[in-house]
Amino acid sequence: MTKKIVWLAVSCLMVLTLILSSCSDTGDEDGTITNENEGQTVTTGGGNETGGDDNGGGTSGGGTTTPSGEPQYGGTITLTLDSDPLWDIISFGATWPQEQSHERMVDGNWVKGLAGGYGEALTDWGESTNIPDFDTGILATDYGWEITEDGTEVRTWYTIRQGVHFANVPSEAGAMVGGREMTVDDVVWTWNQIIHDENAQNWQLYPGVRYPTAVKTGPNSFEITHKLEDHIGGIMRENLCGRVMPPELWDAYGYDSATEWQYDVGTGPYMITDYVAGNAVQLTRNPDYWMTDPIGPGEGNQLPYIENLKYIIMQDASTRQAALRSGKVDVLNAMYPEDKDLLIQTNPDLVYAERGQWGVAPLFMKTTEAPFNDIKVRKAMMMATNFQEINDGLYDGMGDIISWPYFDVKGYEPLFVSLDDPDCTPEIRELYTYNPDKAKQLLADAGYPDGFKTTLALTSDAVDYYSILQDYWSQVGIDFDLNISPDPGAHIGVAFSVSYDMIAIGTSPNSSYPEQSLYAAQNWVNCSLINEPMVNEKAEEVRRLAITDFQASMELCRPLVLYLLEQAYCVPTPRVPTYSVWWPWLKNYSGENSVGYWGTGEWVKFIWIDQNEKDDLGK
Repeated sequence: MTKKIVWLAVSCLMVLTLILSSCSDTGDEDGTITNENEGQTVTTGGGNETGGDDNGGGTSGGGTTTPSGEPQYGGTITLTLDSDPLWDIISFGATWPQEQSHERMVDGNWVKGLAGGYGEALTDWGESTNIPDFDTGILATDYGWEITEDGTEVRTWYTIRQGVHFANVPSEAGAMVGGREMTVDDVVWTWNQIIHDENAQNWQLYPGVRYPTAVKTGPNSFEITHKLEDHIGGIMRENLCGRVMPPELWDAYGYDSATEWQYDVGTGPYMITDYVAGNAVQLTRNPDYWMTDPIGPGEGNQLPYIENLKYIIMQDASTRQAALRSGKVDVLNAMYPEDKDLLIQTNPDLVYAERGQWGVAPLFMKTTEAPFNDIKVRKAMMMATNFQEINDGLYDGMGDIISWPYFDVKGYEPLFVSLDDPDCTPEIRELYTYNPDKAKQLLADAGYPDGFKTTLALTSDAVDYYSILQDYWSQVGIDFDLNISPDPGAHIGVAFSVSYDMIAIGTSPNSSYPEQSLYAAQNWVNCSLINEPMVNEKAEEVRRLAITDFQASMELCRPLVLYLLEQAYCVPTPRVPTYSVWWPWLKNYSGENSVGYWGTGEWVKFIWIDQNEKDDLGK
């Protein structure tokens, strides 16, 4: 059990790292794609060019568009992993290859994004997103939920898609399954495994939500019931981990059927056919995949288009960038602006788009104990931090200074507060204005005229940033030592055990809303240990409303966000834009990172390769 929890800690942090490379709204910066009719308006350094109806590309370093043309089948797309996969299909963060070979009941709707210039552009899928109106049934053709008459429970029901078959994987496990049709019994079994099996991370970390049971209600339907207060988080996690697998494989191989790639069989667009540790994972197109292209020039075509999908394991960022330059890799995501600029300068044929944000882990503190239980101390810490100077000096002023409790993600606009917003209060603006004299006065008023000493737990990648903060805070008398955790798992262990004074650690993404674990749940994600009755009451009101009206719930939550900012529970770090960079032979691609919640590359099945263009570029 201990080993499993440590694995979870590492995998969660890895997934959060990907998730936190989140997306901002499409804007007017170079490299942005915005939807216009059935093409795209492409903003480049040389001005605007509007793609025609067949436009499916992004911004080229040379200032040209990349028309999609008619879809083509075949070819190989090569992506990268920065470490070997930690195989586990019933985990929260299954590996990217397993996400390609398996599917959930519900996931993000490709059409709600850019979809090569033909989508609704409600999101750009640059960030993990979990908004009901942006979702669609995948293995479910219909689904919904209703609150029981007594108002204490929520019943969720699903109708299973018929005609979906497990892939005929060329393996012993594949032969055992035999490409049979997926049934509601397979789905019910899968969901109950992640709820009731002790190997499942959902079972391990959420002992209070082990009670639900998925129940078959018809030849193609099932339902599950949660207490009202557990519905949002429970369904979110169960759908996330409910990647349907054949029960006979568990009967034959046990938990290994979820953790050994040789036993992997799912309903997804690709089959895992080879893995060499430290080298690569190879996937092959599932010729019996059920889905068709929902929009654009390929509407109605069977998916996927690309024949082979390869993940090369490259730990070093410079090696990954060199592989993209040479054409050995087709796309890199979550690139820093300076790395993107260098790539475009040396390879002007590359295409890029702003997709996501990145920031150093923000700082939380143990507010249940002195000195951090005094709001004057917390405010002093904020005013002793020159956020604007940090943003200008480190990030050329590109960052969003307010990045907690929510950051700027398309679709979640009511949750994000900017200093320029009309309802941003004077109290909040004062906290983000550098004022060391006022900070000293607040410390004196709190009983610390000479300041105080404390410690900050962090990981090695945050040391440079917090060394800057050490200098700022020393000027008002706050001195802190850096306690560097040896690895990500150990660092989350520090958070779990609350064995810190202050801690810099990644936060939950916007897509975890309205579970609101950042400030209204007593677990490691709420690292400032916020436990105010008013906050808890308002958060519960927001959660209840989200069951029936998600958009209205975000509007209801906004005053709570403003209040939390005024309380200075977190010292945030600027979040700066990141970029997707790819070769123009990838068609129907607009730089997507995650189609849905915690997604990892679902966009691959919708795109195709123009082999002639690849040949013309000499790659």
